[in-house]
Amino acid sequence: MSTTVLFDAGWQLRREPDGDAAARQTDAASDVPDAPGPWTAVDLPHDAMIHEPRSAATATTSGAGWFPGGTYRYRKSLHVPDDLGDDRLSLVFEGVYKNSTVLLDGVRVGGCRGGYTEFEVDLGSPAPGTQAVIEVLVDNSRQPSTRWYSGSGIYRHVWLRRTGPVRLTRGGTSLPVVHLEHSPTGTSATATARIEIDNPHAAAVTVTAVLTDDSGEAARGSVSTNGGVVELPLRVAAAHPWSDADPHLYELTVTLTGANEAGDDVVLDAATTRTGLRTIEVDADRGLLVNGRPTALRGACIHHDSGILGAATFADAERRRVRILKEQGFNAIRSAHNPASRDLLAACDELGLYVMDELWDMWFQAKNPHDDASHFEQSWPGDTEALVRKDRLHPCVIMYSIGNEVGESATPRGIRTARRIVSRLHRLDPTRQTTAGINLMINLMTARGRDLVADNNAAGQRRKQDEERACGESGGPKRQSVFGSTAYNLLVSRMGSLMSRAAATRAADRASAGVLDALDVAGYNYAASRYRKDAVLHPGRVIVGSETMPHEIVRNWRLVEELDHVIGDFMWTGWDYLGEVGIGLWTYGEEPGGFDKPYPYVTAGVGAIDITGHPDGSMALARTVWTRAKNPEIAVRPLDRAGRRVHKAAWRGTDAVPSWVWPEVAAGTRAQVEVYSYAPQVELFVGDRSLGTRPAGVAHGCVARFTVPYGPEDLTAVARVGDREVGRATLPAQHGALRLRVRADRGRLHAGGQDLAFLELEAVDEHGNVAMIGGTPVSVEVSGAGRLAALGSADPRPASSYDETTTPLYRGRALAIVRAGAEPGTVQVGVRAGELGEQRLTLVVEPAGR
Repeated sequence: MSTTVLFDAGWQLRREPDGDAAARQTDAASDVPDAPGPWTAVDLPHDAMIHEPRSAATATTSGAGWFPGGTYRYRKSLHVPDDLGDDRLSLVFEGVYKNSTVLLDGVRVGGCRGGYTEFEVDLGSPAPGTQAVIEVLVDNSRQPSTRWYSGSGIYRHVWLRRTGPVRLTRGGTSLPVVHLEHSPTGTSATATARIEIDNPHAAAVTVTAVLTDDSGEAARGSVSTNGGVVELPLRVAAAHPWSDADPHLYELTVTLTGANEAGDDVVLDAATTRTGLRTIEVDADRGLLVNGRPTALRGACIHHDSGILGAATFADAERRRVRILKEQGFNAIRSAHNPASRDLLAACDELGLYVMDELWDMWFQAKNPHDDASHFEQSWPGDTEALVRKDRLHPCVIMYSIGNEVGESATPRGIRTARRIVSRLHRLDPTRQTTAGINLMINLMTARGRDLVADNNAAGQRRKQDEERACGESGGPKRQSVFGSTAYNLLVSRMGSLMSRAAATRAADRASAGVLDALDVAGYNYAASRYRKDAVLHPGRVIVGSETMPHEIVRNWRLVEELDHVIGDFMWTGWDYLGEVGIGLWTYGEEPGGFDKPYPYVTAGVGAIDITGHPDGSMALARTVWTRAKNPEIAVRPLDRAGRRVHKAAWRGTDAVPSWVWPEVAAGTRAQVEVYSYAPQVELFVGDRSLGTRPAGVAHGCVARFTVPYGPEDLTAVARVGDREVGRATLPAQHGALRLRVRADRGRLHAGGQDLAFLELEAVDEHGNVAMIGGTPVSVEVSGAGRLAALGSADPRPASSYDETTTPLYRGRALAIVRAGAEPGTVQVGVRAGELGEQRLTLVVEPAGR
């Protein structure tokens, strides 16, 4: 019988001389230099980049947060089962960044050039009872290779599969719901389990599919075949559909039985997967229907990194992020700009977030000199199939995005490419919608012959070298280049509202119509100016705001609510990320302004939620708009920057934070207070003293602004409709002395090296209010059955790396992440923060599987 086991533990790693692993993908191992160097024990997932020293001189520049690339070799021993017989072994890699070469006992057996595509490597049938050596060479040395922080190495899980001659195809099972019928007594569902079988010799087999949940068996079907594909109709009489509001999950168990060599009927393969029952429909008259009910997407664009963990993907980290996003009011995410991890999709299934799963940031035009454009034509069919096989059974995935701001989509070749990709996705999965993040201004510039990425193709690279050589010979200045979509971002930063105006022109419409008409849902990046007019110009077009400014949420969401053909809004971004440093960061005084921040800045500074999981005023504004909340919310512009000139950034409308506790700020300092309210008027009190009433509500961007002297009394905002109070909120002042507080999100973990505990380290007053202080060093010691995986804060300009044991507090907070070890036991954690005191806690690591 086939088995699949996690293959993450017990690897070794060493740094290699930077080389060209991609060029060696067809070479034998003897051609791969085996450089001497120390081996380090690691468990997967593992991001090598996050442990590298940052530098202003790195070739990755600000795009990757000043982290360098590199070349790495991973190694692990594999005991070949004594009873392997005719079975075969394979390894499934969920994500390796990038240019990977997989070796078995020194012979190349596979690899993948791209860094975000899941792939499987066939190991064949090694000699039973022997020890085989698996090596994975990863080359991320050629930079820049992407526009954001990518990570390096085997940053997602690896699985070891053992399969017989007849087996279920990996990712070959789908369960589309054909029909949901609602009645006063309940809901029934008709679904079809489509199951692919690797059956090369046409053996007679029986396929059985069983759907269960906590109530027991919901449906069953069985069929005999000697073919490779079966379809089993499943009727669920009392169905419980999946949605963001009610993410009910079933277990689908598929069993493959047949005769063994002795003629006995045995189980040849079996697989159990969590899934859900739901239907998705879109049309311009009714919008997006989930299970027949209108749904508007409150979306967050997110990158793939895990904050202070780097790119390493853990189920607990993804689940925490999804939980926080859901708590803050989002109901959808866009995986910008690469396929989402399996762990992220599982969390969205469980907690209820819709997913737009995105394939690429570029097609055949490079946005960076060393990205994947050079092999796009060869790799895109396999990339699309890998995406669909990964996503098929995840009810959270409702749309596939085929690209982000691909300017070549304005060209005839680009339009043909879009149609080919969409056609392939429809063949592989006819149940989901296709979209893309199209920037109409960029398409307009492309159509007019303005090539923003010309420097990144081969001819452009040669031209740059010639120009730089000529400048060097003449003594003139070297030509400075801005690469690819970084140039696009720079344009957005400088043009602001002009981009929306450009998108609204007829020329932009003509430049983008071909690709938008090829999609099921037209994704508009920064083009809300077209929403209303395109209902007339393109009456059948369904639109989603695939990328928008967070501070435009009031206007954008009003359009979503008013226009049936506009199904949602995805802000850039819901969660901050590493790389593209400072594009949304507001700086002050002598701090560097502009689009691109210098070393040592590390985060983009654009998230409504920071990299450690804490929301700011942007999030409060969005929540107010989405919910039409009666109670207002209060936030304060950073008081530690008060009085200095602000350098604003295009992707941020406010840098206010929800705190009135600033111990390092003098009383009387002029504070800029923002109150977010759907009500038309807001009155603000300091203590029991009124500062007057200001307009708010939709007509005023749902924000009332006050200037207040900082002091020791609470702030209270009262929302009013006329003379009637409809809600209120209080932002407390400091009460008493400060102390250290340590809060763990869980007290029990499981052994096996995969579980994480997130520890909030905070400076709080006697009432538990977090104090906005900075610079206080906090040290963390971990011993026992776990280790410190990362320590850091949301500081966009950190003074320490994330793998040190001491970090300064930033606005009163830091985050420590503890990773469970391989064996059960207890973990002792000690935290010290100078005059704030010390705290100790114990985490229990239980046996795996309990």
